[in-house]
Amino acid sequence: MTRIAPDHPALALLRPGPALHHAGHMIAPRGARAGRILWRNEAALTARIHVALERIGPSSVHGSLASGSDVIVAEWALERGIETWIHLPFALPDFLDRSVRPAGELWVRRARACLRNPRSRVRFLSAGAPADMCDEDFAAVSRVAMGAAILRAGRVLAEATQLLVWDGREPNGVAGAAADGAVWRRTGLAQHVVDVADLGAPAAGGRPQANAPAPTRVSRAVVFGDVKNFSKLKEAQLPRFVETVLGAAHRAAEEAGARRGRAVFLNTWGDGVFAVWERAGAAADFALTLQGMMAELDLEAAGLPPDLAIRLGLHAGVMWPLRDPVTGAPNFFGEAVARAARIEPITKAGRIFVTEEFAAELALESDEPAKPEYVGEVEAAKGYGRFRLYRLSPAAGTRSKTCARGSGA
Repeated sequence: MTRIAPDHPALALLRPGPALHHAGHMIAPRGARAGRILWRNEAALTARIHVALERIGPSSVHGSLASGSDVIVAEWALERGIETWIHLPFALPDFLDRSVRPAGELWVRRARACLRNPRSRVRFLSAGAPADMCDEDFAAVSRVAMGAAILRAGRVLAEATQLLVWDGREPNGVAGAAADGAVWRRTGLAQHVVDVADLGAPAAGGRPQANAPAPTRVSRAVVFGDVKNFSKLKEAQLPRFVETVLGAAHRAAEEAGARRGRAVFLNTWGDGVFAVWERAGAAADFALTLQGMMAELDLEAAGLPPDLAIRLGLHAGVMWPLRDPVTGAPNFFGEAVARAARIEPITKAGRIFVTEEFAAELALESDEPAKPEYVGEVEAAKGYGRFRLYRLSPAAGTRSKTCARGSGA
């Protein structure tokens, strides 16, 4: 109906409620005299959140499961049979110890009940527990939850909105309710604020909280690629391959870098390409540009087989920026890098597959150069698990000739 009768009044009745991202402060433990939300104000907090949720009428909710507002939202949605996506940054025991147990064991039991509910859909940004559990883990999982709400809204033709349970204080670092609210406001989408400034109490003396320490790990977007049929090349064809195909990878990195910032890491070996970018949009721009250039190459004229084609897998996550002791150069390590490497082998030649985490990060960028289209759950290479994957193609109205060439992506 949206295609043949986009102004039909029935669409207003058929359209589902908003896809809702929620974020909010954790609740202080029983007996605490200071905190963003005091334990004795739980009833008031719950009442305010329920009123806001009833007014919004979401068809799905997306967020984490920290004590306080996160658990309250998840309980409300699950009681009403609403699709509930729970995004966790790392292994459950460590998450509960960090973000739920400080408020008391009752909150742990409530969180576990939400996780056991058959309507819950639980997603982990990382399967294990990092050594440092820095704020970047929580900031990254919040961005994924936000992007997931936007992607869900796009798939079901709904609106995307955020419910922010916030005391009005400015962000103090990259993670937390205030930081999540600031990220969402940059999207220009609707935001509903539940004011809880009167439900907390500052610490004695009212001294501002110290800034969080600099993270030892960083959020980055990763591109892995290799060339189908490279192993069939003859020895004499290798110089032409390096000049033609790897030369195209170099030019694509230069073009994407000029538009959106240079890659923070770029390497090749054989037919492999490994690139790291600060933002998902820049990584997507590089991938689309490279596929577009590959589509235009006259491989036969270069003395190469015409069926050479590159496949690209993209992922976004938190990783270690470390100096490689073998090469002496900077490099990136971690589960996020391994996940991208496992996506690339299952990508069809001439295509670009991205993880849902990458698609979610991309959805938060107002000038995203690409459109992710949901493919489904796909088994990764080497038994690495099943991932929700998206196929990447140029966004409608993409500005450059290079991206227009990427229609085969």
